[in-house]
Amino acid sequence: MPLETQNEEDNNNLTDDEIALLTQIRQSNMTPSQYLQSIAGEQAEVAPQYKIDDLSDDEVYLLDLESRVGELTDEEAVQALNTVKQNEDFFKKQIEGIRKEYKEREDLKVQQEEAEREQEQ
Repeated sequence: MPLETQNEEDNNNLTDDEIALLTQIRQSNMTPSQYLQSIAGEQAEVAPQYKIDDLSDDEVYLLDLESRVGELTDEEAVQALNTVKQNEDFFKKQIEGIRKEYKEREDLKVQQEEAEREQEQ
């Protein structure tokens, strides 16, 4: 079987999406593994990681409370948590709000750092 006929038959087994993907990889001038790594890097950038997400709800509440009132003793911290957790739904709402505020602060800080880098260049 001539080579051209064989290639046409192979192409007939590929979907349009598969052909488009192969074309995209070839046009990128990368190996398939390099192309996949570049896509993985783009996806990682889409979902930012926030430091506040590494903390438990209790830690988030106490961190925020200390930032507002100053240093707390262990007894004060336990008492504050016990008091606020008496209304679990309200506590969850507070935590969501605190996390949102801290994420916005982190986003703003990153934007400022990027702006400073651009100005230096």
